[in-house]
Amino acid sequence: MNGKKILVALPCLIPSGGINVVIDLIEVLQKMGYHIDLLSREKGDLYERFCALGIKVRIEENILDDSLISWILKNYDEVFVNTLQMFGMIYKLNGKDIEVKWWLHEPPLFFSQYSEAVPQAFWDHLSDNVHVFAAGNVVHEHLLQTYGKENTVLNFGIPDLAGKVPDTANGIVSEDKVTFLLPSVIFQHIKGQDILALAILNLPEEYQERTEFIFTGTKSEYAQDYYNAIKDMEREQENVKVLDLLGHTEMLALMKQADCIVAPSRNDATNACIVEGMMLSKLCISSDAAGIARYMQDCVNGFVFRNCDVGDLGARIMLVADNIERLGVVAANGRKVYEDIYSMETFEKNVRKYWGESQG
Repeated sequence: MNGKKILVALPCLIPSGGINVVIDLIEVLQKMGYHIDLLSREKGDLYERFCALGIKVRIEENILDDSLISWILKNYDEVFVNTLQMFGMIYKLNGKDIEVKWWLHEPPLFFSQYSEAVPQAFWDHLSDNVHVFAAGNVVHEHLLQTYGKENTVLNFGIPDLAGKVPDTANGIVSEDKVTFLLPSVIFQHIKGQDILALAILNLPEEYQERTEFIFTGTKSEYAQDYYNAIKDMEREQENVKVLDLLGHTEMLALMKQADCIVAPSRNDATNACIVEGMMLSKLCISSDAAGIARYMQDCVNGFVFRNCDVGDLGARIMLVADNIERLGVVAANGRKVYEDIYSMETFEKNVRKYWGESQG
């Protein structure tokens, strides 16, 4: 292959939203004629997946080593850096004679955790060789309003699996109730599981009997009390179920069986579960603090409630429960959001726009 050489730099090779979408990006760049190698600080479950794409993977714990930076500058035309936690590589490559693209996926709350390592001065002194991309409008607006940093929105793409997800009863979803699903990888404050829990507790008894709510995710060592409170609720409430983290295929099957996907996030760059819900033509409820809400119109292509407003969320739940047979058009409109903004066709079009065809 005679195309330009790009080094993709990742913090790890462990499956997560911000890492998984890089696989899709790499596949598009390879189609465009680029030669891709990969650098990671840690090995992980995705190591074999990247190798299967014909990618040479280099594991380097110390990505700030001067000899490594010299090797990069000598061997590559461009470096693609993924996620905020790789800021150290940006420090090293800033102002160098190499093009750098930096894709940021983290919501605003995560930036505050890096405020000392990545202060205002860092953004002020970024050179023209570093181009910043934001995974959604929430990140885009935060960079612009907080740091005055110009950046380009590059939403991720999600494959269209709607026709491949089995549509069979799984024994989890009740057939005689309206089922609301909150799919998460982990139970934590930022995901707002407690907001949904309070909304459930405040529902009138009539709605308690007609609805059921399913939470998924693992227990974080930093939020054990948070998880335990939801588990206690499961024991006390007949209409609440808590499941461990599911594999992606199992999760999609559960989402397809549910009537409505809920994302009560306090702060979220996008919320991929809502995007996948739209891909599956499901009704979706999101807080207005999630990036996906920028593309949602309340009661038109989904339902949007005020961030942390338990009563506002409860109203949307009751609205869905009362009108479940008449909301097909809302689900169909949500599917259109997926097709226009988050489909792989749209993603590939944007990647080609920002990278251009490789010139050997």
